[in-house]
Amino acid sequence: STMLQRTGGIVSEALGGARDGSDSIADLLAAPAAAPLRNFAKDLDFVLHAARGANLTLPSTRVAREAVDRAAAMGLDHADWAYVSEMHATAPSRSRATAKGSSTPAASGDSDSPRVFETLSALEASLPPPWHEEERALLMRCGVLAARRGAPLAVIDDDPTGTQTVHSVPVLAEWSEDAFAAALTEDVPCFYVLANTRALPPDEAVARAEEIGGNLRAAALRVGLDPKSLGVVSRGDSTLRGHYPGETDALARGLGMPESAVVLAPFFLEGGRLTAHDVHYVAAADGSGKLTPAGETEFARDRAFGYSSSHLPTWVAEKTDGAITAGSVTRLGLDLIRSGGPDAVAATLLALPHRGASATIIANALLPSDMAVVALGCMQAERAGGLA
Repeated sequence: STMLQRTGGIVSEALGGARDGSDSIADLLAAPAAAPLRNFAKDLDFVLHAARGANLTLPSTRVAREAVDRAAAMGLDHADWAYVSEMHATAPSRSRATAKGSSTPAASGDSDSPRVFETLSALEASLPPPWHEEERALLMRCGVLAARRGAPLAVIDDDPTGTQTVHSVPVLAEWSEDAFAAALTEDVPCFYVLANTRALPPDEAVARAEEIGGNLRAAALRVGLDPKSLGVVSRGDSTLRGHYPGETDALARGLGMPESAVVLAPFFLEGGRLTAHDVHYVAAADGSGKLTPAGETEFARDRAFGYSSSHLPTWVAEKTDGAITAGSVTRLGLDLIRSGGPDAVAATLLALPHRGASATIIANALLPSDMAVVALGCMQAERAGGLA
């Protein structure tokens, strides 16, 4: 707009930028920036998150965040704020990835209007690059915090296929208190429990999950562990089939922690199950990069576990019959994950009401390193007293 262009001119003159035509717009965009757009992503995300918690709308802040998002999509997030108007004025001459049906994408997690992409390349172009730490380093940091927990992670598997993705960890075919007591004292990072609840009717699945949670709690107390210190994963299907929320609620009740936070993370790279802008996709198996929203796949038409929405906050509302609204779901978007890293994830979780008790949280991820950032951020939040 005219005001934005005038502001850009004033700021650029203050920074010593030439406005007399001696430098082209391309040169200005390529010049070293005193205040590159990408540096503001995390701060803007924090402001927008706090505003949502206070039921405030901040149109100017949202527009600023969209400017950063669009800059990243065009490969220009290194440019200075002063040239934001010129950057968008020259946008048609550059490669721009846009959401289907939208030319102005909103920041991930900042809008309830889902952004849907048809190809992985277009989706990746809409996002910042991965967090700068290597996945291996992130996992090592996770390992340090996991060791301080004093007990292995308990993975309650609703289907036998889950153990095919891991190796060198114990797998329990029964869930008695004695079996759990022995598993909790082993020097291993985690153990799996073959609960096979996906094959059961809802009532039986819920009863079994609550029994497992109760026995795990009793076993923890027997070996001198605080049940609240346990890390528990309810492993379900990456195409969103399973007894959610009945199974996770039942596990929490059995553990004596009915107000536990639930982090939903359906990412599974090997199966092409990817989440971005809060939309869950199934990638084509032929390597073409074609993306299909999960709600449009054959998995969504499953007789027992069918659903209609690929937008995960809306999917949560659908599966809970509105008990959890889409607007109340906390979204860990890839802009936050990749620009702010584990500390930003932890800060977001610690800023939740009641430090995250009873929260439903969605993790977006396209790469294992994205999930490693989320895992480390969650563990940091737990160490600081969050995610009760």
